[in-house]
Amino acid sequence: MKNKHIFPALCGLIFVLLFIRLSFTPRTAFAEMMLIYSGLFALYFRAWYKKPMFSVPALILVFLAVRLPFFFHLPLLSDDFFRFLWDGLLITEGRSPYGMAPVSVDTTVFADSEFGQRLLSGMNSPDFASVYPPLNQLFFAIAAFLSGNDLLQGVNVMRGIIALSEAGMFVYFLLRYPEKIWLLAAYLLNPLVVVEGIGNVHFEAALVPCLAVAFAKFNSGHFAKAGIAWAGSILIKLTPLMLAPVFWFQSRGRSRWVFVFASSVLLLTFTIPWILNSKIVDGFGLYFHHFEFNASVYYLV
Repeated sequence: MKNKHIFPALCGLIFVLLFIRLSFTPRTAFAEMMLIYSGLFALYFRAWYKKPMFSVPALILVFLAVRLPFFFHLPLLSDDFFRFLWDGLLITEGRSPYGMAPVSVDTTVFADSEFGQRLLSGMNSPDFASVYPPLNQLFFAIAAFLSGNDLLQGVNVMRGIIALSEAGMFVYFLLRYPEKIWLLAAYLLNPLVVVEGIGNVHFEAALVPCLAVAFAKFNSGHFAKAGIAWAGSILIKLTPLMLAPVFWFQSRGRSRWVFVFASSVLLLTFTIPWILNSKIVDGFGLYFHHFEFNASVYYLV
């Protein structure tokens, strides 16, 4: 019986060790990174070749073990965290990040001008004003406030927010659908999810839990709660807006309008100051004219 558990335990240990190595592998080390990613996904798909059985303690242990190594390093695959902390710093200094390009800001007026200058010099898009929605900006402000003007500390606060949102989703679905724990594990232990969320501090990892709750509430007929959760995901990143037709055509009669009312109230409450800022359109140009990854497909569509 013991031999039956040796192989899964060994695979789990190698899985964690590969994440530890990945946490301090620079993106310039392409060959090494590809080998690590290949190993991670080989182990990942091997685990889900058949519907696996997970114990809750084992899942929690691996969940923490694959995320913890990233807390010791700044993100090595993305420099977006400079912008995130910059927006948060502006808010803590009593300024709005909207409609104001970072290069036009006098960093000497900050309480710590050296920290502000470091954020500005590390930013990849200082000529464009911020376009991140209000709830995301709240996360940035919390991180900047608690950073103590230390980059790693500020980044780790954001990582903590992302980890808490993932943990909240885990608890929510575990209590309601305990028989589907293997699906929770399939998402939370996906190497891409871990690296993009905790590793690169991209807040899509905080968006997905809101969206998952929205779908769960929608399917169970709680349309007001679904609307609030969906609106919450939009207030983190705008991409869930594309799901509006799905929710609209899948709901009927009164439920449709309950959903629309709940989501509209939350969206309007948080976004009125944002959408009234005419210069925010300039910020969107950053994505449509400068970050056109695979732009040929984008233009064709």
